[in-house]
Amino acid sequence: MSDELQKQAEAPAPEDERDIAKAVEERAAELLQDEERKPLDPQFVKECLEGNERGDGCMAASLFRDRFLLNVTYQKYPDWYAWRGNVWERDDFKESHKAVEECALEYARQSMALTQEIKEKRIEKDGDDGWKVTLRDNYLSRVKRLRSENGIKKALAMAAIVDSAAMACRESDFNQQPWLLPVTNGVIDLRTGALTSGVPSDRMTKALPIEYDPHAEYGPWIDFVKEVSGSEEMERFQRRSFGCGATGFSHEQYIWVYIGPGRNGKGLLFNLIADVLGPYYHEISRAMILEQKNEPSANAASEHKYSLLNKRIIVAAETNKGQKIDAAALKSLTGQNRIVCRPNFSSEIIFEPTHSTFLQTNNMPFGLTKEFSLIERLLIIDFPFMYVDDPEEKKRKFPVLADKFRKKDPKLYDKLSQYKPGILRWLVEGCLEWQQIGLAPPAQVLECVNKLANDEDYVQRFVDSCLDHWPGPDDHQLKTSCSQIYDVFKWWWQENSDQSDKHVPAMKTINKALRDKGHIVEPSGGKTWVWRITVKQDVVENMRKE
Repeated sequence: MSDELQKQAEAPAPEDERDIAKAVEERAAELLQDEERKPLDPQFVKECLEGNERGDGCMAASLFRDRFLLNVTYQKYPDWYAWRGNVWERDDFKESHKAVEECALEYARQSMALTQEIKEKRIEKDGDDGWKVTLRDNYLSRVKRLRSENGIKKALAMAAIVDSAAMACRESDFNQQPWLLPVTNGVIDLRTGALTSGVPSDRMTKALPIEYDPHAEYGPWIDFVKEVSGSEEMERFQRRSFGCGATGFSHEQYIWVYIGPGRNGKGLLFNLIADVLGPYYHEISRAMILEQKNEPSANAASEHKYSLLNKRIIVAAETNKGQKIDAAALKSLTGQNRIVCRPNFSSEIIFEPTHSTFLQTNNMPFGLTKEFSLIERLLIIDFPFMYVDDPEEKKRKFPVLADKFRKKDPKLYDKLSQYKPGILRWLVEGCLEWQQIGLAPPAQVLECVNKLANDEDYVQRFVDSCLDHWPGPDDHQLKTSCSQIYDVFKWWWQENSDQSDKHVPAMKTINKALRDKGHIVEPSGGKTWVWRITVKQDVVENMRKE
Protein backbone atom coordinates (compact mmCIF):
# COMPACT_ATOMS: atom_id res chain seq x y z
CA MET A 1 0.00 0.00 0.00
CA SER A 2 1.33 3.43 -0.95
CA ASP A 3 2.49 5.87 1.72
CA GLU A 4 0.01 8.43 0.38
CA LEU A 5 -2.96 6.12 0.86
CA GLN A 6 -1.75 5.27 4.36
CA LYS A 7 -1.61 9.02 5.12
CA GLN A 8 -5.12 9.38 3.78
CA ALA A 9 -6.30 6.82 6.28
CA GLU A 10 -4.72 8.84 9.07
CA ALA A 11 -5.65 12.40 8.05
CA PRO A 12 -8.98 13.77 6.79
CA ALA A 13 -7.47 16.24 4.31
CA PRO A 14 -4.37 14.94 2.49
CA GLU A 15 -2.40 17.47 0.44
CA ASP A 16 -2.01 15.64 -2.87
CA GLU A 17 -5.39 14.09 -3.57
CA ARG A 18 -4.52 13.19 -7.16
CA ASP A 19 -1.61 10.98 -6.10
CA ILE A 20 -3.79 9.31 -3.50
CA ALA A 21 -6.56 8.70 -6.03
CA LYS A 22 -4.06 7.18 -8.42
CA ALA A 23 -2.65 4.90 -5.70
CA VAL A 24 -6.12 3.71 -4.73
CA GLU A 25 -7.01 2.97 -8.34
CA GLU A 26 -3.77 1.05 -8.94
CA ARG A 27 -4.12 -1.02 -5.76
CA ALA A 28 -7.78 -1.70 -6.47
CA ALA A 29 -6.87 -2.82 -9.98
CA GLU A 30 -4.42 -5.34 -8.53
CA LEU A 31 -6.95 -6.84 -6.17
CA LEU A 32 -9.91 -6.63 -8.51
CA GLN A 33 -8.21 -7.64 -11.76
CA ASP A 34 -10.57 -10.59 -12.30
CA GLU A 35 -13.39 -9.50 -14.62
CA GLU A 36 -15.92 -10.82 -12.12
CA ARG A 37 -14.39 -8.71 -9.36
CA LYS A 38 -15.87 -5.36 -10.30
CA PRO A 39 -16.09 -2.51 -7.78
CA LEU A 40 -19.05 -2.80 -5.45
CA ASP A 41 -22.14 -0.66 -5.91
CA PRO A 42 -21.64 2.70 -4.10
CA GLN A 43 -25.05 2.47 -2.42
CA PHE A 44 -24.17 -1.00 -1.05
CA VAL A 45 -20.85 0.33 0.26
CA LYS A 46 -22.68 3.20 1.98
CA GLU A 47 -25.12 0.75 3.57
CA CYS A 48 -22.19 -1.35 4.80
CA LEU A 49 -20.65 1.76 6.37
CA GLU A 50 -23.91 2.56 8.12
CA GLY A 51 -24.20 -1.08 9.26
CA ASN A 52 -21.01 -0.67 11.30
CA GLU A 53 -19.35 -4.03 12.15
CA ARG A 54 -22.24 -6.00 10.70
CA GLY A 55 -21.93 -3.90 7.55
CA ASP A 56 -18.24 -4.77 7.32
CA GLY A 57 -19.25 -8.42 7.61
CA CYS A 58 -21.78 -8.06 4.81
CA MET A 59 -19.16 -6.52 2.55
CA ALA A 60 -16.59 -9.19 3.43
CA ALA A 61 -19.14 -11.91 2.72
CA SER A 62 -19.96 -10.40 -0.68
CA LEU A 63 -16.26 -10.29 -1.59
CA PHE A 64 -15.09 -13.56 0.00
CA ARG A 65 -17.93 -15.96 -0.77
CA ASP A 66 -16.41 -19.14 -2.33
CA ARG A 67 -12.95 -17.81 -1.51
CA PHE A 68 -12.77 -18.27 2.26
CA LEU A 69 -14.64 -20.54 4.65
CA LEU A 70 -14.72 -20.73 8.45
CA ASN A 71 -14.76 -24.07 10.26
CA VAL A 72 -16.84 -23.26 13.35
CA THR A 73 -16.23 -26.57 15.14
CA TYR A 74 -13.44 -25.10 17.24
CA GLN A 75 -15.03 -21.98 18.65
CA LYS A 76 -11.97 -20.83 20.58
CA TYR A 77 -9.67 -20.92 17.58
CA PRO A 78 -11.00 -19.48 14.27
CA ASP A 79 -10.11 -22.05 11.60
CA TRP A 80 -10.26 -20.38 8.19
CA TYR A 81 -9.91 -22.22 4.88
CA ALA A 82 -8.95 -20.79 1.48
CA TRP A 83 -10.20 -22.09 -1.89
CA ARG A 84 -7.39 -23.49 -4.05
CA GLY A 85 -9.25 -24.26 -7.24
CA ASN A 86 -10.16 -27.88 -6.48
CA VAL A 87 -10.23 -28.13 -2.69
CA TRP A 88 -10.34 -25.96 0.40
CA GLU A 89 -7.05 -25.76 2.32
CA ARG A 90 -6.32 -24.42 5.78
CA ASP A 91 -5.46 -20.73 5.59
CA ASP A 92 -2.14 -21.15 7.39
CA PHE A 93 -0.73 -17.89 6.04
CA LYS A 94 -3.84 -15.84 6.89
CA GLU A 95 -4.75 -14.89 3.35
CA SER A 96 -8.28 -14.26 4.61
CA HIS A 97 -6.89 -11.59 6.92
CA LYS A 98 -4.90 -10.01 4.10
CA ALA A 99 -8.01 -9.98 1.91
CA VAL A 100 -9.85 -7.66 4.32
CA GLU A 101 -7.78 -4.93 2.67
CA GLU A 102 -10.20 -5.27 -0.26
CA CYS A 103 -12.98 -4.04 2.03
CA ALA A 104 -10.81 -1.14 3.13
CA LEU A 105 -10.17 -0.22 -0.51
CA GLU A 106 -13.90 -0.25 -1.31
CA TYR A 107 -14.42 2.33 1.43
CA ALA A 108 -11.33 4.23 0.27
CA ARG A 109 -12.71 4.30 -3.29
CA GLN A 110 -15.85 6.04 -2.07
CA SER A 111 -13.87 8.47 0.06
CA MET A 112 -11.84 9.42 -3.02
CA ALA A 113 -14.95 10.02 -5.08
CA LEU A 114 -16.29 12.30 -2.35
CA THR A 115 -12.93 14.05 -2.00
CA GLN A 116 -12.97 14.82 -5.73
CA GLU A 117 -16.52 16.16 -5.53
CA ILE A 118 -15.72 18.23 -2.42
CA LYS A 119 -12.74 19.78 -4.19
CA GLU A 120 -14.54 20.51 -7.45
CA LYS A 121 -17.63 21.98 -5.76
CA ARG A 122 -15.67 23.63 -2.94
CA ILE A 123 -17.96 22.08 -0.35
CA GLU A 124 -17.50 23.32 3.20
CA LYS A 125 -18.13 21.17 6.25
CA ASP A 126 -20.61 23.70 7.69
CA GLY A 127 -22.41 24.24 4.35
CA ASP A 128 -25.57 22.61 2.97
CA ASP A 129 -23.59 19.68 1.56
CA GLY A 130 -21.34 19.47 4.59
CA TRP A 131 -22.68 15.95 5.25
CA LYS A 132 -20.51 14.79 2.35
CA VAL A 133 -17.41 15.90 4.20
CA THR A 134 -18.58 13.97 7.26
CA LEU A 135 -19.34 10.93 5.12
CA ARG A 136 -15.90 11.16 3.52
CA ASP A 137 -14.29 11.28 6.95
CA ASN A 138 -16.36 8.29 8.12
CA TYR A 139 -15.18 6.30 5.11
CA LEU A 140 -11.58 7.13 5.98
CA SER A 141 -12.12 6.16 9.64
CA ARG A 142 -13.51 2.82 8.50
CA VAL A 143 -10.46 2.29 6.26
CA LYS A 144 -8.23 2.87 9.25
CA ARG A 145 -10.22 0.46 11.43
CA LEU A 146 -10.10 -2.30 8.83
CA ARG A 147 -6.32 -2.01 8.78
CA SER A 148 -6.13 -2.88 12.46
CA GLU A 149 -5.89 -6.44 13.76
CA ASN A 150 -9.10 -6.08 15.72
CA GLY A 151 -10.98 -4.65 12.75
CA ILE A 152 -9.79 -7.47 10.48
CA LYS A 153 -10.87 -10.17 12.92
CA LYS A 154 -14.27 -8.60 13.50
CA ALA A 155 -14.97 -8.22 9.79
CA LEU A 156 -14.18 -11.88 9.15
CA ALA A 157 -16.11 -13.10 12.17
CA MET A 158 -19.17 -11.09 11.18
CA ALA A 159 -18.95 -12.34 7.57
CA ALA A 160 -19.31 -15.92 8.83
CA ILE A 161 -22.35 -14.85 10.84
CA VAL A 162 -24.28 -12.80 8.26
CA ASP A 163 -23.74 -15.39 5.50
CA SER A 164 -23.24 -18.60 7.43
CA ALA A 165 -24.59 -20.79 4.62
CA ALA A 166 -21.70 -19.84 2.33
CA MET A 167 -19.02 -18.63 4.72
CA ALA A 168 -19.14 -21.18 7.57
CA CYS A 169 -19.47 -24.91 8.17
CA ARG A 170 -18.69 -27.64 10.70
CA GLU A 171 -15.79 -30.07 10.57
CA SER A 172 -18.23 -32.87 9.78
CA ASP A 173 -19.50 -30.97 6.71
CA PHE A 174 -16.18 -31.36 4.92
CA ASN A 175 -15.55 -34.14 2.38
CA GLN A 176 -19.10 -35.43 2.31
CA GLN A 177 -19.18 -36.11 -1.44
CA PRO A 178 -18.47 -39.87 -1.58
CA TRP A 179 -18.18 -40.05 -5.37
CA LEU A 180 -15.60 -37.26 -5.59
CA LEU A 181 -11.85 -37.84 -5.32
CA PRO A 182 -9.79 -34.64 -5.64
CA VAL A 183 -6.32 -34.86 -7.18
CA THR A 184 -3.70 -32.24 -8.04
CA ASN A 185 -5.13 -31.57 -11.53
CA GLY A 186 -8.85 -31.65 -10.78
CA VAL A 187 -11.53 -33.82 -9.16
CA ILE A 188 -12.31 -37.38 -10.26
CA ASP A 189 -16.00 -38.25 -10.47
CA LEU A 190 -15.84 -41.92 -9.48
CA ARG A 191 -19.27 -42.57 -10.97
CA THR A 192 -17.84 -42.11 -14.44
CA GLY A 193 -14.07 -41.89 -14.08
CA ALA A 194 -14.14 -38.39 -15.59
CA LEU A 195 -11.88 -35.56 -14.40
CA THR A 196 -13.81 -32.40 -13.51
CA SER A 197 -13.11 -29.07 -11.84
CA GLY A 198 -13.62 -28.55 -8.14
CA VAL A 199 -16.68 -26.71 -6.85
CA PRO A 200 -16.47 -24.71 -3.58
CA SER A 201 -19.91 -25.84 -2.42
CA ASP A 202 -18.73 -29.48 -2.42
CA ARG A 203 -16.49 -28.53 0.53
CA MET A 204 -13.75 -31.01 -0.22
CA THR A 205 -10.52 -30.36 1.70
CA LYS A 206 -8.35 -33.38 0.89
CA ALA A 207 -6.60 -34.08 -2.40
CA LEU A 208 -4.47 -36.99 -3.53
CA PRO A 209 -0.82 -35.95 -3.97
CA ILE A 210 -0.69 -37.02 -7.64
CA GLU A 211 -2.27 -36.16 -10.99
CA TYR A 212 -4.92 -38.32 -12.59
CA ASP A 213 -4.24 -39.78 -16.02
CA PRO A 214 -6.85 -42.30 -17.22
CA HIS A 215 -4.27 -43.70 -19.65
CA ALA A 216 -1.33 -43.98 -17.23
CA GLU A 217 0.80 -47.13 -17.53
CA TYR A 218 -0.01 -49.71 -14.87
CA GLY A 219 1.12 -53.04 -16.32
CA PRO A 220 3.95 -53.64 -13.81
CA TRP A 221 1.58 -52.90 -10.92
CA ILE A 222 -1.01 -55.39 -12.17
CA ASP A 223 1.71 -58.01 -12.66
CA PHE A 224 2.86 -57.46 -9.07
CA VAL A 225 -0.66 -57.83 -7.59
CA LYS A 226 -1.26 -60.96 -9.68
CA GLU A 227 1.97 -62.54 -8.51
CA VAL A 228 1.68 -61.89 -4.78
CA SER A 229 -1.99 -62.90 -4.58
CA GLY A 230 -1.70 -65.90 -6.86
CA SER A 231 -4.00 -65.25 -9.82
CA GLU A 232 -5.61 -62.77 -12.18
CA GLU A 233 -8.96 -63.44 -10.51
CA MET A 234 -7.54 -62.29 -7.16
CA GLU A 235 -6.00 -59.20 -8.77
CA ARG A 236 -9.37 -58.21 -10.26
CA PHE A 237 -11.08 -58.77 -6.91
CA GLN A 238 -8.58 -56.53 -5.15
CA ARG A 239 -8.98 -53.92 -7.86
CA ARG A 240 -12.73 -53.84 -7.13
CA SER A 241 -12.13 -53.91 -3.38
CA PHE A 242 -9.76 -50.96 -3.28
CA GLY A 243 -11.86 -49.16 -5.91
CA CYS A 244 -14.86 -49.51 -3.61
CA GLY A 245 -12.70 -48.29 -0.71
CA ALA A 246 -11.68 -45.20 -2.69
CA THR A 247 -15.26 -43.92 -2.45
CA GLY A 248 -16.72 -42.42 0.69
CA PHE A 249 -19.30 -45.19 1.06
CA SER A 250 -19.28 -47.70 3.90
CA HIS A 251 -22.39 -49.75 3.06
CA GLU A 252 -20.50 -52.86 1.91
CA GLN A 253 -19.67 -53.44 5.60
CA TYR A 254 -16.96 -56.03 4.91
CA ILE A 255 -13.62 -56.54 6.62
CA TRP A 256 -10.83 -57.36 4.19
CA VAL A 257 -8.30 -59.57 6.00
CA TYR A 258 -4.90 -59.85 4.31
CA ILE A 259 -3.09 -62.82 5.77
CA GLY A 260 0.17 -64.60 5.07
CA PRO A 261 3.68 -65.13 6.41
CA GLY A 262 6.10 -62.21 6.50
CA ARG A 263 7.83 -60.94 3.36
CA ASN A 264 4.89 -61.83 1.17
CA GLY A 265 4.22 -58.50 -0.55
CA LYS A 266 1.14 -57.33 1.32
CA GLY A 267 3.07 -54.64 3.17
CA LEU A 268 4.41 -53.25 -0.11
CA LEU A 269 0.93 -53.30 -1.61
CA PHE A 270 -0.55 -51.31 1.28
CA ASN A 271 2.36 -48.87 1.34
CA LEU A 272 1.81 -47.96 -2.30
CA ILE A 273 -1.96 -47.69 -1.86
CA ALA A 274 -1.24 -45.35 1.06
CA ASP A 275 1.10 -43.27 -1.11
CA VAL A 276 -1.60 -42.85 -3.74
CA LEU A 277 -4.61 -42.21 -1.51
CA GLY A 278 -2.66 -39.89 0.77
CA PRO A 279 -5.02 -38.17 3.25
CA TYR A 280 -7.82 -40.65 2.61
CA TYR A 281 -5.75 -43.58 3.90
CA HIS A 282 -5.26 -44.16 7.62
CA GLU A 283 -3.53 -46.83 9.69
CA ILE A 284 -5.38 -47.31 12.96
CA SER A 285 -3.98 -48.49 16.27
CA ARG A 286 -4.27 -52.22 16.93
CA ALA A 287 -5.85 -51.34 20.26
CA MET A 288 -9.00 -50.27 18.41
CA ILE A 289 -9.80 -53.87 17.38
CA LEU A 290 -8.25 -55.99 20.15
CA GLU A 291 -9.79 -56.97 23.47
CA GLN A 292 -8.75 -54.62 26.29
CA LYS A 293 -8.61 -55.44 29.99
CA ASN A 294 -9.98 -52.08 31.05
CA GLU A 295 -12.69 -50.11 29.30
CA PRO A 296 -11.86 -46.40 28.89
CA SER A 297 -13.92 -43.90 30.83
CA ALA A 298 -17.02 -42.61 29.07
CA ASN A 299 -15.70 -39.09 29.64
CA ALA A 300 -12.27 -39.79 28.20
CA ALA A 301 -11.15 -38.18 24.94
CA SER A 302 -11.45 -40.51 21.94
CA GLU A 303 -8.91 -39.12 19.51
CA HIS A 304 -8.56 -42.57 17.93
CA LYS A 305 -12.19 -42.41 16.78
CA TYR A 306 -11.84 -38.82 15.66
CA SER A 307 -8.96 -39.91 13.41
CA LEU A 308 -11.50 -41.82 11.27
CA LEU A 309 -13.19 -38.59 10.15
CA ASN A 310 -13.23 -38.34 6.33
CA LYS A 311 -11.01 -41.40 5.87
CA ARG A 312 -11.84 -43.89 3.12
CA ILE A 313 -9.51 -46.81 3.71
CA ILE A 314 -8.46 -47.65 7.25
CA VAL A 315 -5.96 -50.41 7.97
CA ALA A 316 -5.12 -52.27 11.16
CA ALA A 317 -1.70 -53.88 10.80
CA GLU A 318 0.21 -56.78 12.33
CA THR A 319 -1.60 -58.29 15.28
CA ASN A 320 0.63 -60.46 17.45
CA LYS A 321 0.16 -64.21 17.66
CA GLY A 322 -2.55 -65.19 20.16
CA GLN A 323 -4.14 -61.73 20.43
CA LYS A 324 -7.93 -61.70 20.54
CA ILE A 325 -10.20 -59.60 18.37
CA ASP A 326 -12.85 -57.49 20.08
CA ALA A 327 -15.81 -58.51 17.91
CA ALA A 328 -18.00 -55.58 18.98
CA ALA A 329 -15.24 -53.04 18.31
CA LEU A 330 -14.48 -54.51 14.90
CA LYS A 331 -18.15 -54.55 13.92
CA SER A 332 -18.43 -50.91 14.92
CA LEU A 333 -15.68 -50.10 12.42
CA THR A 334 -17.57 -51.79 9.60
CA GLY A 335 -21.12 -50.64 10.26
CA GLN A 336 -22.95 -47.51 9.18
CA ASN A 337 -23.74 -46.23 12.65
CA ARG A 338 -22.70 -42.66 13.32
CA ILE A 339 -19.40 -42.26 15.13
CA VAL A 340 -19.47 -40.28 18.37
CA CYS A 341 -16.13 -39.05 19.66
CA ARG A 342 -14.42 -36.26 21.54
CA PRO A 343 -11.08 -34.95 20.28
CA ASN A 344 -8.51 -33.83 22.82
CA PHE A 345 -9.47 -30.54 24.49
CA SER A 346 -12.65 -30.26 22.43
CA SER A 347 -16.38 -30.92 22.52
CA GLU A 348 -18.14 -34.04 21.29
CA ILE A 349 -18.32 -34.56 17.53
CA ILE A 350 -20.70 -36.83 15.63
CA PHE A 351 -20.08 -37.87 12.02
CA GLU A 352 -21.08 -40.49 9.47
CA PRO A 353 -18.54 -43.22 8.64
CA THR A 354 -16.91 -42.97 5.21
CA HIS A 355 -14.35 -45.77 5.42
CA SER A 356 -13.77 -49.40 4.48
CA THR A 357 -11.83 -51.55 6.95
CA PHE A 358 -8.78 -53.64 6.07
CA LEU A 359 -6.65 -55.84 8.32
CA GLN A 360 -3.18 -56.97 7.26
CA THR A 361 -1.40 -59.42 9.50
CA ASN A 362 1.05 -62.30 9.54
CA ASN A 363 -0.93 -64.12 12.25
CA MET A 364 -4.67 -64.62 12.13
CA PRO A 365 -6.05 -63.01 15.30
CA PHE A 366 -8.30 -65.18 17.44
CA GLY A 367 -11.98 -64.25 17.58
CA LEU A 368 -12.76 -63.17 14.01
CA THR A 369 -15.53 -65.77 13.85
CA LYS A 370 -16.80 -65.27 17.40
CA GLU A 371 -20.16 -64.07 16.15
CA PHE A 372 -22.13 -65.06 13.06
CA SER A 373 -22.62 -61.43 12.08
CA LEU A 374 -18.85 -60.97 12.09
CA ILE A 375 -18.25 -64.10 9.99
CA GLU A 376 -20.64 -62.71 7.38
CA ARG A 377 -18.46 -59.60 7.06
CA LEU A 378 -15.13 -61.34 6.47
CA LEU A 379 -13.23 -61.47 3.19
CA ILE A 380 -9.88 -63.26 3.56
CA ILE A 381 -7.11 -62.70 1.02
CA ASP A 382 -4.25 -65.16 1.44
CA PHE A 383 -0.81 -64.14 0.16
CA PRO A 384 0.81 -67.56 -0.24
CA PHE A 385 4.41 -66.76 -1.15
CA MET A 386 7.49 -65.59 0.77
CA TYR A 387 10.07 -63.38 -0.94
CA VAL A 388 13.58 -64.04 0.38
CA ASP A 389 17.18 -63.27 -0.55
CA ASP A 390 18.10 -66.89 -1.29
CA PRO A 391 15.11 -69.09 -2.23
CA GLU A 392 17.27 -72.18 -2.84
CA GLU A 393 18.70 -72.05 0.67
CA LYS A 394 15.20 -71.71 2.14
CA LYS A 395 13.95 -74.64 0.06
CA ARG A 396 16.69 -76.84 1.45
CA LYS A 397 16.01 -75.70 4.98
CA PHE A 398 12.21 -75.96 4.70
CA PRO A 399 11.49 -78.57 2.01
CA VAL A 400 7.80 -78.75 2.90
CA LEU A 401 7.46 -75.08 1.90
CA ALA A 402 9.70 -75.31 -1.16
CA ASP A 403 7.01 -74.11 -3.59
CA LYS A 404 6.33 -70.99 -1.48
CA PHE A 405 9.71 -69.26 -1.77
CA ARG A 406 10.38 -66.54 -4.36
CA LYS A 407 13.35 -64.31 -5.11
CA LYS A 408 13.17 -60.94 -3.34
CA ASP A 409 13.62 -57.72 -5.34
CA PRO A 410 15.00 -55.13 -2.89
CA LYS A 411 14.26 -52.28 -5.34
CA LEU A 412 10.67 -53.27 -6.05
CA TYR A 413 9.16 -50.39 -4.07
CA ASP A 414 11.22 -47.84 -5.99
CA LYS A 415 10.28 -49.47 -9.29
CA LEU A 416 6.56 -49.57 -8.57
CA SER A 417 6.59 -46.05 -7.13
CA GLN A 418 7.10 -44.79 -10.67
CA TYR A 419 3.63 -46.09 -11.53
CA LYS A 420 1.60 -44.24 -8.92
CA PRO A 421 -0.57 -42.53 -11.59
CA GLY A 422 -1.18 -46.02 -12.96
CA ILE A 423 -2.15 -47.29 -9.51
CA LEU A 424 -4.69 -44.46 -9.31
CA ARG A 425 -6.02 -45.49 -12.72
CA TRP A 426 -6.28 -49.06 -11.36
CA LEU A 427 -8.33 -47.80 -8.39
CA VAL A 428 -10.70 -45.79 -10.59
CA GLU A 429 -11.22 -48.69 -12.99
CA GLY A 430 -11.81 -50.95 -10.00
CA CYS A 431 -14.47 -48.56 -8.73
CA LEU A 432 -16.23 -48.59 -12.08
CA GLU A 433 -16.13 -52.39 -12.19
CA TRP A 434 -17.44 -52.57 -8.61
CA GLN A 435 -20.41 -50.42 -9.65
CA GLN A 436 -21.14 -52.86 -12.48
CA ILE A 437 -20.77 -56.28 -10.78
CA GLY A 438 -20.22 -55.60 -7.08
CA LEU A 439 -17.30 -57.07 -5.15
CA ALA A 440 -17.91 -60.61 -6.50
CA PRO A 441 -15.44 -62.37 -4.15
CA PRO A 442 -13.66 -65.36 -5.73
CA ALA A 443 -14.42 -68.82 -4.34
CA GLN A 444 -11.05 -69.08 -2.65
CA VAL A 445 -11.79 -65.96 -0.58
CA LEU A 446 -15.02 -67.48 0.75
CA GLU A 447 -13.34 -70.85 1.29
CA CYS A 448 -10.75 -69.18 3.51
CA VAL A 449 -13.57 -67.64 5.56
CA ASN A 450 -15.31 -71.01 5.96
CA LYS A 451 -12.07 -72.69 6.97
CA LEU A 452 -11.38 -70.03 9.57
CA ALA A 453 -14.94 -70.34 10.91
CA ASN A 454 -14.48 -74.08 11.29
CA ASP A 455 -11.07 -73.67 12.91
CA GLU A 456 -12.35 -71.09 15.40
CA ASP A 457 -15.60 -72.86 16.30
CA TYR A 458 -13.87 -74.71 19.11
CA VAL A 459 -17.15 -75.62 20.81
CA GLN A 460 -18.42 -77.49 17.78
CA ARG A 461 -15.07 -79.22 17.36
CA PHE A 462 -15.22 -80.19 21.05
CA VAL A 463 -18.76 -81.54 20.66
CA ASP A 464 -17.79 -83.55 17.58
CA SER A 465 -14.65 -84.92 19.25
CA CYS A 466 -15.85 -85.67 22.78
CA LEU A 467 -19.62 -85.88 23.05
CA ASP A 468 -22.37 -88.17 21.79
CA HIS A 469 -25.77 -86.75 20.90
CA TRP A 470 -28.84 -88.97 21.46
CA PRO A 471 -31.82 -87.65 19.47
CA GLY A 472 -33.98 -90.78 19.65
CA PRO A 473 -37.44 -90.85 21.27
CA ASP A 474 -36.21 -93.15 24.06
CA ASP A 475 -33.10 -91.07 24.82
CA HIS A 476 -34.72 -88.09 26.52
CA GLN A 477 -33.55 -89.20 29.96
CA LEU A 478 -29.87 -89.25 28.99
CA LYS A 479 -27.96 -86.34 30.43
CA THR A 480 -24.54 -85.16 31.60
CA SER A 481 -23.84 -82.50 34.20
CA CYS A 482 -22.38 -79.24 33.00
CA SER A 483 -19.54 -79.57 35.52
CA GLN A 484 -18.52 -82.94 34.02
CA ILE A 485 -18.74 -81.59 30.48
CA TYR A 486 -16.58 -78.63 31.49
CA ASP A 487 -13.96 -80.96 32.98
CA VAL A 488 -13.88 -82.81 29.66
CA PHE A 489 -13.68 -79.51 27.81
CA LYS A 490 -10.66 -78.32 29.83
CA TRP A 491 -8.90 -81.60 29.10
CA TRP A 492 -9.70 -81.32 25.37
CA TRP A 493 -8.62 -77.66 25.31
CA GLN A 494 -5.19 -78.48 26.69
CA GLU A 495 -4.81 -81.27 24.16
CA ASN A 496 -5.88 -79.28 21.11
CA SER A 497 -5.37 -75.55 21.65
CA ASP A 498 -2.23 -73.47 21.62
CA GLN A 499 -3.88 -71.07 24.08
CA SER A 500 -2.40 -71.01 27.56
CA ASP A 501 -4.32 -72.16 30.66
CA LYS A 502 -5.46 -68.68 31.53
CA HIS A 503 -7.32 -68.41 28.23
CA VAL A 504 -9.55 -71.46 28.78
CA PRO A 505 -13.13 -70.27 28.18
CA ALA A 506 -15.35 -70.23 31.25
CA MET A 507 -18.04 -72.81 31.96
CA LYS A 508 -20.67 -70.14 31.47
CA THR A 509 -19.32 -69.50 27.98
CA ILE A 510 -19.45 -73.19 27.07
CA ASN A 511 -23.01 -73.59 28.43
CA LYS A 512 -24.20 -70.61 26.42
CA ALA A 513 -22.51 -71.91 23.26
CA LEU A 514 -24.21 -75.29 23.69
CA ARG A 515 -27.58 -73.57 24.09
CA ASP A 516 -26.91 -71.47 20.98
CA LYS A 517 -26.27 -74.70 19.06
CA GLY A 518 -29.68 -76.06 20.05
CA HIS A 519 -28.74 -78.31 22.98
CA ILE A 520 -31.00 -78.37 26.04
CA VAL A 521 -29.14 -76.96 29.06
CA GLU A 522 -31.42 -76.86 32.09
CA PRO A 523 -31.21 -77.25 35.90
CA SER A 524 -32.61 -80.29 37.69
CA GLY A 525 -32.11 -81.59 41.23
CA GLY A 526 -29.70 -78.83 42.21
CA LYS A 527 -27.42 -79.23 39.17
CA THR A 528 -27.38 -77.94 35.62
CA TRP A 529 -27.48 -80.64 32.94
CA VAL A 530 -27.07 -80.99 29.22
CA TRP A 531 -29.82 -83.33 28.06
CA ARG A 532 -29.45 -86.03 25.38
CA ILE A 533 -25.65 -85.65 25.64
CA THR A 534 -23.05 -88.07 27.03
CA VAL A 535 -19.25 -88.16 26.99
CA LYS A 536 -17.73 -90.55 24.46
CA GLN A 537 -16.34 -93.66 26.08
CA ASP A 538 -12.91 -93.42 24.46
CA VAL A 539 -12.59 -89.88 25.80
CA VAL A 540 -13.42 -91.07 29.32
CA GLU A 541 -10.77 -93.77 29.03
CA ASN A 542 -8.12 -91.37 27.70
CA MET A 543 -8.78 -88.95 30.54
CA ARG A 544 -8.36 -91.77 33.08
CA LYS A 545 -5.02 -92.77 31.56
CA GLU A 546 -3.73 -89.25 32.07
